[in-house]
Amino acid sequence: MPNWKLVDQKTRAELAVGDERTTFRNERVRIDRLQEPGNEPGDAGRVYVRFADGSRSSSLFPGVVNAEFMDPDGGCMGTGESAYAGHKFKMPVAWRSREITLNEAEDIIARRGRNAGPEAIAKWERMKRHFDTESSLWTFSTPVESWIARDGMDGIALFRRDEFVMHVTLMTGY
Repeated sequence: MPNWKLVDQKTRAELAVGDERTTFRNERVRIDRLQEPGNEPGDAGRVYVRFADGSRSSSLFPGVVNAEFMDPDGGCMGTGESAYAGHKFKMPVAWRSREITLNEAEDIIARRGRNAGPEAIAKWERMKRHFDTESSLWTFSTPVESWIARDGMDGIALFRRDEFVMHVTLMTGY
């Protein structure tokens, strides 16, 4: 198993237990515990935080605190790249809701992007730069069981020749 490290999505600075962060909802938190990505495709790892009022979170996707796990070779979870075992994450077909146009995606980002946070907007801008004539955009949502467990997510995913490239998360179930 790789020696994962948690990094800031923008600066790539390494993060550690005890560091203070701001969630995409502008809540101040302190990193309490880390759970590195496992051996299942798509497992992005989890971050546990303590809120300002002293309460603790359930497991959160690292993106909630604008972070992601990176392995020693530079592969990052959260961008569609799975660095362990040289595998590429394949978003399950069942997560896809409907194919959308670039204009429809822009409308969705305009309506929902602000609530998702500035990192979602920045990631959307990066994703648009990867869009080409062989690409398709899809809305997606994880299964209902993940939402019941407060671990769901939805957003927009980019595919090229039916292969998952990356996604922007617009809502999480925490």
